Amino acid sequence: MSDTIVEEHPSPALDPKNRPKLLWSTFTNYFEGLIEENRVLRAVNIASLMGTLCCLVILMVQGDRTRTIIVPMSATEQALQLVGDEPSDNYIKAVSRDVIHLMGTFNGASARAQFDEVLRYVHPQAYNDMRDRLKKLAADMSSYREVTFATTPLHNQAVEVRRDLIIVPAERIRFIGTTRNVERG
Repeated sequence: MSDTIVEEHPSPALDPKNRPKLLWSTFTNYFEGLIEENRVLRAVNIASLMGTLCCLVILMVQGDRTRTIIVPMSATEQALQLVGDEPSDNYIKAVSRDVIHLMGTFNGASARAQFDEVLRYVHPQAYNDMRDRLKKLAADMSSYREVTFATTPLHNQAVEVRRDLIIVPAERIRFIGTTRNVERG
């Protein structure tokens, strides 16, 4: 026999190789896993938040750049559009011509309905005053049933758009019975 002594353990459970892991190491491994999992979740949450903020900023910026193209009932060659809160010159000219037509082409029977249509274009600060003036004009016109006005914007002359004033050249015809008077301006 040899001089080495091999010590055998009476039970395999007492063998250090077969011993179960300590509770502390199990706890620390579990805790490290949680920390890693929390880091991943935190990164995902931050990425989601950043994506949401980017989308919000893009929507806010694009809101000011959005164009609204308006196709009127009588199709025109020019594009009528609003960019943000600024209308194009073509839009201003088209609306001005519509208002001139509504305000200038009426008789005693149609005045009230047409003036109500014009009130859609009036700024809220001037609405009450304009409504009262148009009601008075419609009431005055209702007593003159045979008087009719017809106003046509002159399309061969340019509409002038200033900061606080829009000048639309037009021709106004007044019919009283069978008599016709033409005014240009």
